[in-house]
Amino acid sequence: MEYEIYQEIALTKNLSKTRFKKGDIATIIEIQEKDGKKFYTLEFFSSLGDSLGTHEVEENFIMPLLPNSIVCMRII
Repeated sequence: MEYEIYQEIALTKNLSKTRFKKGDIATIIEIQEKDGKKFYTLEFFSSLGDSLGTHEVEENFIMPLLPNSIVCMRII
């Protein structure tokens, strides 16, 4: 799939050694290509809009938001 800068996505896997988990929503803030693979820098926000940090992932760690999905709150 083609993703765009500032597109919101959901994680498909937990990010080890971070507090970010499968299903968390993030915003793509940078897209890079390295050795023929795409990498996405994601920024995570609290439910009040405060930045919780950034993390770079490969494409298999993200998926687009779907119309039949629901947002929930998780305390981190």
